[in-house]
This record gives sequence, structure tokens and C-alpha cells, in this order.
Amino acid sequence: MLPQARVYLLGLAAHLQGRSADALVRADELDAMPGADGIRVLARDLARHIRAEVGFASGRPAEALALLEEMTVWDEAVWDTRFSMLFTFSGPVMLRGDVLFELGRYREALRWFGTYSLAPYPFGYAWYRQGRTYEELGETDRAAELYENFVRRWAEADPDLQPLVVDARQRLKALTE
Repeated sequence: MLPQARVYLLGLAAHLQGRSADALVRADELDAMPGADGIRVLARDLARHIRAEVGFASGRPAEALALLEEMTVWDEAVWDTRFSMLFTFSGPVMLRGDVLFELGRYREALRWFGTYSLAPYPFGYAWYRQGRTYEELGETDRAAELYENFVRRWAEADPDLQPLVVDARQRLKALTE
């Protein structure tokens, strides 16, 4: 695996553990890593993703969005099949949807949440997030349909994901009673 992938995953893990300073150190490390041009572009994008995650979690959605928009992955075809699922950018895509939702840009958020139609994890989460978004837009029938899909498919999800399932069940109940 690329050394950049290791540093990236360590940065995301630090962020998920609430160690933002360590995550940002990993982002700096990614920015400084040598390599061929394509690999350096990849490393910079991964660093931006880490910084965007930290910014969003710290209550700075506009900053997170700016970092995500700086990523070259949106407008360059430098990625190919040499890269694993890690580099399909499902994390930045879903984060971009979350950030846009937080900023009240619901229609734009739907575009990003709708990106995943086949991958099981991001798609399940995308159903939940789309449901929340349609609920905010007042499109309750569509929201209920998405919550129902999510609950049906994720009913047996890992314990860490059960709070989302419980929330979706409650929201579905409130919309259909």
C-alpha cells in the first residue's frame, strides 16, 4: 500500500478519536510527502480531506467546504484502477453532502448524497442523509421512503451504527403517523 494511504488512515483515525491536533499533523505530513506528480496530488487531496473533517467537526462548515472544493479529484481524471476503494473518495463526497446540508444548501447536498448507488456502506448512509434532506425540504413522502429503505437494510447494523437506525425509525414513525 502507498505510504500516503497509511498516513491518511492514521489521520482519519486520529480525527475519529477526537485527536484533531494529531490529525492535522498527519495532514501536514501528507503535504510534505515526496513522490511522482500524481501521487503528490493525491497526497494533497487526502490532506485536504483530513483538514475538512476536522474543520466540519469543529463547527466550521464553510471552511470545510472550501477545502473540499480545492480538491483536484472533482475536475481531474488522475485516478485509475491502481487505487483501491480508499481512493474512490467516498469520504470527501459524503462529507461534502453533510457540509452542504449544514449550510442549508439542501438541493446541492442531495446531489452528493445521491452519488453512491451500489456501494453498501456509503449508499446506506446516503439513504439516511437523503431522508434528512428531503425532510428539511418538506418532501415527507420521499423522506419516509428513504428512511424505510435505510431501516430495512440497516436493521442489523453494527452497534456503533444503531443510533442512526433508531433515529431513522423515529423519523419514519413521525412522518407516517
